[in-house]
Amino acid sequence: MTERNFFQNQTNLHLIESFHPYVYQFENDSLERVAQMDFGSYAIPDYFWEEDIMESFGKMSESGFANLHGVFEDEQLMLLSIHVQKPEGIFKELVFIDKSTDKVQKLSTNLNEDMLYHYPIGIEDGEVMFLTYRSVMLDDLPQNSLEKIQKEIPEQDFDYPVILKTKIQFDE
Repeated sequence: MTERNFFQNQTNLHLIESFHPYVYQFENDSLERVAQMDFGSYAIPDYFWEEDIMESFGKMSESGFANLHGVFEDEQLMLLSIHVQKPEGIFKELVFIDKSTDKVQKLSTNLNEDMLYHYPIGIEDGEVMFLTYRSVMLDDLPQNSLEKIQKEIPEQDFDYPVILKTKIQFDE
């Protein structure tokens, strides 16, 4: 299993560890906990740490579990990407936090049905960047949005990756 643990965001360096609900920020040669997630029924059970990892991972997979997958931030916005593995599939919970108002907006995605916003890769100037594919954009974007960018994603012999930048709308 490979994982990304470090997330450089303009001026901050964040650290996450698999199977732990904490986000740390590296500052002045030390780690400071800046966020803690409550995964509820998808929290890593205590037995995971007490048994053989292969056996406990199998048991945990039967009931499902959640894991921090990414931390992205700029001056305006923070995004926590949470991987949720359930018996029925792989999901993401994306938690967007407006840093000036502390408003929170959540987006749920499903790997099998919603790849458009499933892979966040960063935040730049208040816009969230997602890795997706041309074919996914053609299938999932609303027609009015697609008309605006159609010429920027030309048809080619093979499908290709695209970085999609979008603003997040916070509920009033």
